Amino acid sequence: MAGGIVAILKKERSILVDRWLDNKRSEGAKTLVRIMDLDDQIDRAAKQEGVRTGKQRRI
Repeated sequence: MAGGIVAILKKERSILVDRWLDNKRSEGAKTLVRIMDLDDQIDRAAKQEGVRTGKQRRI
């Protein structure tokens, strides 16, 4: 399934962003770190699967 892992990671990231916006500061910081980790995982998985992530790279 092309893009399967990327789609799953993006969905988890979306849920965490919503949670981060609703949380208190200490919990929010933990969630933000997880979001940043997911961004890295999405980039790596997308490269492996040849899927675009929707991010634009600066040149």
